[in-house]
Amino acid sequence: LILLVAMVGLWSPPARGALGDNAVGMNVHDGREPFIDAAVNLGVTWVRMDANWFALEPSDGSYNWTALDAAVNDAVAAGLDVYLTLAYTPSWVPRSGDTDGRSENDVPNTSTEWADFVTDAVTHYSALGVTHFGIWNEPNLTGFWEGTVNDYVNIILVPGAAAVRSACPSCLVLGPDLAHVGDADDYLE
Repeated sequence: LILLVAMVGLWSPPARGALGDNAVGMNVHDGREPFIDAAVNLGVTWVRMDANWFALEPSDGSYNWTALDAAVNDAVAAGLDVYLTLAYTPSWVPRSGDTDGRSENDVPNTSTEWADFVTDAVTHYSALGVTHFGIWNEPNLTGFWEGTVNDYVNIILVPGAAAVRSACPSCLVLGPDLAHVGDADDYLE
């Protein structure tokens, strides 16, 4: 009993990882429970998850929030802050730029459907406690975006950021979510 009390006295919860005023984060993509548990055990304070448009709105106006809701709720319940990256065109959206037979990296023909999705997703997830949103994942790599820098800025970034701010004035738009290879400098500029 004395040994058990001594061991409990030595145990402390994991330290919260931080560098100055900046919290430490981890990309968990889909937020499965083992990833959430690992983040908590590592002392991570933020997790980044993918909010894939093609999965969340598989047909026009028909949403399937279930899987991502569970991941977000698990992360928030574990005391983590969530950063959602909104991205990837569904096949039902009129689009251009397809060179690889996949719709998710294609350029929507207009920003209308994209802005509608961003508005709906931010409205939904801000109610669950998410306040930070990324606008597309790695648009500087053709595997994730087949358009130009101007397409990204004019069809995705500017309308998406406006939709985030309209749906949740206190929410923040983060990013760009760029790969450190490819045309990263062009996209930053």
